Amino acid sequence: MIRQTAIERQRSRATVLSPLDTFLAHACQCAQHFGTTHRELRAAYLAWCRESYARPLTDSAFCSELTARGFRERSGSISGWDGLRLLD
Repeated sequence: MIRQTAIERQRSRATVLSPLDTFLAHACQCAQHFGTTHRELRAAYLAWCRESYARPLTDSAFCSELTARGFRERSGSISGWDGLRLLD
């Protein structure tokens, strides 16, 4: 029996994308000068989850995960996210 080293196990875990990462890769474009509203992004994410049979994150977890990935939350009269936009 061949044992996987800790590094090999970590690499195999790292190649599996989370549902949020898959959504971002397929439905969004990322660049510093892009931006989208929270409402539009969240609606697109929920629709993608339904179509992909993925369990959606709660709104607060969704925001936390986007922040952890380096996107900046914009607040004010229209809340949104800087650094990404939805693809058509």
